[in-house]
Amino acid sequence: MRSWVTAAFLVLACAFPAGAAADPVPTITLDRDGPVTLLVQSKSALNVLNLAVTSPLIQPVCTDCKGGEALSLGAMSKGTEIVLRLEDAQQTFLSTNPAHARIDQSGGTWRIGWDDALGDGDFEDLVVTIAVPTLAPAVDRDGDGISPPTDCLDTNSAVHPGAPEVPGNSLDDDCTGGDALAKIAAVVTVKWEEHRAGGVRLKRFEVKDAPAGAQIAVRCRGKRCFKERITRASAGGAAKLVSRVPRRIRPGWTLDVIVTAPNMIGKVRRYDVRKRDMTDGRTFCMLPGAKNASRC
Repeated sequence: MRSWVTAAFLVLACAFPAGAAADPVPTITLDRDGPVTLLVQSKSALNVLNLAVTSPLIQPVCTDCKGGEALSLGAMSKGTEIVLRLEDAQQTFLSTNPAHARIDQSGGTWRIGWDDALGDGDFEDLVVTIAVPTLAPAVDRDGDGISPPTDCLDTNSAVHPGAPEVPGNSLDDDCTGGDALAKIAAVVTVKWEEHRAGGVRLKRFEVKDAPAGAQIAVRCRGKRCFKERITRASAGGAAKLVSRVPRRIRPGWTLDVIVTAPNMIGKVRRYDVRKRDMTDGRTFCMLPGAKNASRC
């Protein structure tokens, strides 16, 4: 007795080895990125077989299929499921027996073949081919072994994923999303002597090796502290600070020397003044736009 078909829903995904004899539910999931095309082939005129594809949006392929119909499904990404919906209005063409459908895969091409209702075993009464052409690799212009878009700057062989990031060079060396901020490596030198009234008197207080034009601020915290003093580093990166602060630095004060420059992590040296001496200083960082120092 001939099988009668009212509708068949087939989910197409790529987990089946080439030459599989039969699949209870033919399924294809794309295993690569690329433009997807679909082609219908038939041994005889189908006439009233309707075919639509969901991927995931429904796109009609043909409503009066005769074989030779083609459809471009556009660019799709790996993992996309393609679903074919077949409807045989004459209820005579396709078999509902799962042994009468087979998927074969070769590289980026999937061939889905169905038998007719009699099941003659050739899997060629209706064939739908889905193909994803292998795209040629992008040209590696800088010869670092990595092509775009993975290589975010293909004109510089020192820039590629896995490369060491060089802070502050305006390059995303490791292609992780931007240049790392460089830290200011200025040196603050302090020499002092005990003050007879308590606290200390600064004999030398200066900054060296700062970026040219960097802002240098001296902040004081404590009872009867002086207001913040601000200056700029010279073209050689130096600044003398002794003349910018009181001669006597009182016990209980805390002095911060803050060196900042645009798009760099600032350096902060902090000194605590005791009854007759001051500490050697601690180093903190100042992030761009921050008002207070933080741990580095």
